[in-house]
Amino acid sequence: MERSFPVWNGGWRDEVWSKLDQELDLIIIGGGITGAGLLNEAARHGWKVLLVEEKDFAWGTSSRSSKLIHGGMRYIKQLKLGLTRSLLLERDTLLDEVPGLVDPLPFVLPTYSSRRIDRWAYGLGVTLYDVLRGKRKSWKWLSHQEVRRFLPGGGEEKLQGGFQYLDAVTEDARLVLRVLREGAGKGGLALSYARAESLLREGGKVVGVELHDLLEDRRIHLRARIVVNAAGSAGDRLRETLHRKARLRPLRGAHLVIRRDRLPLDQGASFKNPGDGRHLYLLPWEGATLVGCTDLDHGDALKLEPRATGDEVKYLLDFVNKWLPGREIGPPDVLSTFA
Repeated sequence: MERSFPVWNGGWRDEVWSKLDQELDLIIIGGGITGAGLLNEAARHGWKVLLVEEKDFAWGTSSRSSKLIHGGMRYIKQLKLGLTRSLLLERDTLLDEVPGLVDPLPFVLPTYSSRRIDRWAYGLGVTLYDVLRGKRKSWKWLSHQEVRRFLPGGGEEKLQGGFQYLDAVTEDARLVLRVLREGAGKGGLALSYARAESLLREGGKVVGVELHDLLEDRRIHLRARIVVNAAGSAGDRLRETLHRKARLRPLRGAHLVIRRDRLPLDQGASFKNPGDGRHLYLLPWEGATLVGCTDLDHGDALKLEPRATGDEVKYLLDFVNKWLPGREIGPPDVLSTFA
């Protein structure tokens, strides 16, 4: 029987700390979906494994993503077919194993007579989506009238129709907690508000971490055969403790959450922004409509909370009003933003 995972319980923290006098097989730094998946897999193999996160679990990218579990349609354009196939198979596995946390979501790719190449490109993309996952045809062509029924406002007058295909949507932070719970049930340990201050080295090799409990202000040196840096955008902070050069280029993606009564959608839609060629999307999520996302270099300090700037909010609202005219969606219709 798997044990419970009371991550909010002070008793759980003390229990974990009482077990940190042993050498571990694996220490994972970072409590997002990457770290959670590693914890679960290592615990499944019987490893002594500890995951540490300096804030809440799923605090970073894993609670601010685009909410999609997708096969990566854009990777087909980049000819990364192996990656697309891997993502599609993993998506299908999650749809089978965690219904309610990962659910199918129909997506529409509208096409317009003013951009005929899009119809050819989208048709190839949705066909390869099925071929790469070894399935029969799952997409279909929608007429001009059908697309307008799905998309309030409908877009330009030169709308031809669109391709409808399936991807999946998730509540990302809940998914992380589910995976952490499974890993803990198999014997894995996890601590939030525990920061890896530095990496321990012997003979040029990383052999552990100096861990700081931010709630109780206690410290300990932990040894492990393997240390994994899964800290996401903050990953370079640990690299710098080894006097290594930064390797990450921080990018920011901003999203809007819009009132459903102002922008009702029952399925997702993706449009190409003519200004920069970027595909932006709209999708129903948690009783509202999600619009995203930008993709900009992030120059602010990573320790600060990322936010959607005024320019990004305007960019996304302009996008919505261009492709779904007549709604006149403005700042008062935005419930929240995240980035």
